[in-house]
Amino acid sequence: MATRRAVFLDRDGVINRAIVRGGKPYPPADILQLEVLPGVAQALERLRAAGFRLIVVTNQPDVARGVQTRETVEAIHAELLARGLPLDDFRVCYHDDDDDCACRKPKPGLLLAAAQEEGLDLTSSFLVGDRWRDIEAGKRAGCTTLFIDYRYVELERSQPDVRVRSLAEAANWILGCTGQKGATGFMNINDLKVKIFADGADKAGMLEMYRQPHIKGFTTNPTLMRKAGISDYKAFALDILKVIPDRPISFEVFADEFGEMERQAREIATWGSQVYVKIPITNTRREPSYDLIRRL
Repeated sequence: MATRRAVFLDRDGVINRAIVRGGKPYPPADILQLEVLPGVAQALERLRAAGFRLIVVTNQPDVARGVQTRETVEAIHAELLARGLPLDDFRVCYHDDDDDCACRKPKPGLLLAAAQEEGLDLTSSFLVGDRWRDIEAGKRAGCTTLFIDYRYVELERSQPDVRVRSLAEAANWILGCTGQKGATGFMNINDLKVKIFADGADKAGMLEMYRQPHIKGFTTNPTLMRKAGISDYKAFALDILKVIPDRPISFEVFADEFGEMERQAREIATWGSQVYVKIPITNTRREPSYDLIRRL
């Protein structure tokens, strides 16, 4: 059984600065344009010290398009090593979309080949990228995905597990998540014996929590919704259930009479298979709701 772990790294925008034109990233044309991003060397050293294989997986379609050469791509990789970056391997797709190869991200071929040849456990590995193709390749391979969000002018067709601002921040998250030495102030969330649910009624905030794999579900209530300025309880709930379709969410009844509580509870329960209904233990007159809870 494979036990080795890796951090797969896109190159341009993760390790070295991408050349951004018109809101879109491009690779450096040659060594003269190569700029290693701040904090990258230190982040790689920390990941290497924690036992991760560090593997670059990069699309370089400009070779197929005739505007770049393999020799230049390989020279850039040699220069990254010459600058002391502790990278274990470079896996490159030189194809374009029309080639329909198995290695061009968003297909996971580069990662799968590395796993097979090096005995890697992909489910315990991570991918760090700055474009949706990176994230989709990582997800298809079974890795946890971290997205460095530069807000490029392109659609996000795949949602990452975590959003970060740099490789240094990604390394912090990975080391904290796996409980490795070198993490700064992180606890090992995976060792907790409880499930963490996020409480709130702000759609943007809930979606941000949804991107965190350790958040296992959500809970909200009418008081939080009022504070958030929500006037249509049902419309808000149905909207949230569309964008968060695969984790449990609890909604609370808002009536004070038990008959109306029961009617509301039965309706809320029809909104989705992942919906849980919250019943207050007493109403405002301190009358217990035990009988209603037993019926429901």
